[in-house]
Amino acid sequence: MKKTVTLFVLALVAIAFTLQAQTGFKISKANSEVRYTMAIKPQFDNVALDFSEGIACVMIQRGQFHTYIDNTGKPISSETYLNVRQFHNGRAAVERDHKWGYINRKGKEIIPIQYGYADDFNDGLCLVKIDVFGDGHYYRRAYLDTMGIVFGTQITGSANPYSEGYAAIQSKDGTWMVVNRKFLSVSPKLPYDDIETFHEGLALVKIGDKYGFIDTLGNIKIAPKEYEGVGVRFSEGLCCVRKDGKWGFMDVKGNIVIPCIFTAVFDFSCGRAVVSQSGPGESGMIADYGVIDHEGNYVIEEKKYGFYGPYSEGLCMVASDEGKYGFIDVNGNVVVPLEYDKARPVHEGYAAVRVKGKWGFLKIVSE
Repeated sequence: MKKTVTLFVLALVAIAFTLQAQTGFKISKANSEVRYTMAIKPQFDNVALDFSEGIACVMIQRGQFHTYIDNTGKPISSETYLNVRQFHNGRAAVERDHKWGYINRKGKEIIPIQYGYADDFNDGLCLVKIDVFGDGHYYRRAYLDTMGIVFGTQITGSANPYSEGYAAIQSKDGTWMVVNRKFLSVSPKLPYDDIETFHEGLALVKIGDKYGFIDTLGNIKIAPKEYEGVGVRFSEGLCCVRKDGKWGFMDVKGNIVIPCIFTAVFDFSCGRAVVSQSGPGESGMIADYGVIDHEGNYVIEEKKYGFYGPYSEGLCMVASDEGKYGFIDVNGNVVVPLEYDKARPVHEGYAAVRVKGKWGFLKIVSE
């Protein structure tokens, strides 16, 4: 944050928070109308995961393991875990004793905790590491369905999670191929050093110092070329790219449509991207952010807030110079006042906020 928190209005903030927690507020500005209430009172020492499929993950007391809760704030079971992942397809990956497995939304262990690592489910499949081989630096991998049944064959090279019905896996000879939901190859051998996960029908590929994009059949859509940096995915038809030390955005044809003039950018979401043209401040962190639209025009000028975007569900988390957090809409209207000590982005209508050292959840409803 740009400045340290000032405390001279702490008593007034406490009174305002108490009233809000009891009654909620309705804020209407321009075309924005948002209701919010404190749905789960501040009581947790930390929030590990935002809501996904109606379940979040918290640390009730610092030093304890992680606990999954429902949208009333109640634990879904008495079990706790060292490390956790969000729910997808009704399953969440959890770690205990350095092994990973999966639980369902009732907290029941549905796939045994026995794997070296476990990724999120997507398209009804997940990618797990089974065991090490060779010199101990490589893992055998496999895809599992939601009941833990091995799908396809064991993989000794690299592999990506399924996304949009496709996954890229690496063969023993170092080449890659794209497989469909039936684990059948739909591409020729692909001679890339690395392939990322598919988003909006495209996957980032790397060969040497060059980056490009392929489609789900392995066809080159954006020819590999040298960049200083490229975002790992397209979002709303745009992907960030870095040239001459600055970031901009290219379209699905590889044309740079928003000039590379920014020192920092977030992916587009809700038609907006949080960006900065400022250099690092005294702390080494970039302090001044603004918001642009798809044409690169500023919707919100820099230096108005310290942005911690990107946008999620039409709202962006912002902070004041005094270090107080709230939320704005896509037009820059404040819809949740900047009065919280910390905050996290909105997910499934809930936003985690911290008050006096404890975390709770706001329920935010747009009308």
